[in-house]
Amino acid sequence: MALKLYHATSEYAADRIEQEGFRCGTHGFAGGAIYFSQNPDGACRKYRNGRGNPDILIECVVRLGRMLEAAKNTVDEYDVRCRGCDSVKISSFDVYAVYDPHRVNIMTFRRIGGVPFQSMRALRFEEQRQKDQEQRLPLHFQQQRVQQYHRPQLEARPLLQRVVPQHVPQRVPQREKRPSHEAWQSGLLPLACLGGVILVAMAALFG
Repeated sequence: MALKLYHATSEYAADRIEQEGFRCGTHGFAGGAIYFSQNPDGACRKYRNGRGNPDILIECVVRLGRMLEAAKNTVDEYDVRCRGCDSVKISSFDVYAVYDPHRVNIMTFRRIGGVPFQSMRALRFEEQRQKDQEQRLPLHFQQQRVQQYHRPQLEARPLLQRVVPQHVPQRVPQREKRPSHEAWQSGLLPLACLGGVILVAMAALFG
């Protein structure tokens, strides 16, 4: 029988597990074994007997083989082997124990609450990529603000040209030209002649 199970551990231990594989511990509910939980939260709660905060959650496919169900602290590897079993399920607990590391196939690594990766190297590469991206974000936002500041001015310029009519220079009216001296003489000469005729006629009439 094979199950998808989880093992919570520190980042340092996760690197060792990826390079060298799992190793049996020295103590636990079923003696020195490799412990897993079917629920990720359960695996985190059982890290260092609930006295620590794990860094990495390892997802595995565990071939349990012939499984013995027993109460906690009642069996160890010797008892399990003597009964012809390969693994232990602790009664009333989400705890599975195996004694053979070759029964464990590692699937993914993930930060607690993060997304899974196939290796610790891939996990760190993605984290570094996100850090580099966050460092470039302020410059990107600054450029975006500059573009947003200048864009309304550029867009408003054609609108202002449509709303405000262009200035058309008006023609300044020219001053009326005063008649020259010759024009005055040409106009007064007939009047003088007419006045002389009138005076002669009046003298003849009353003389």
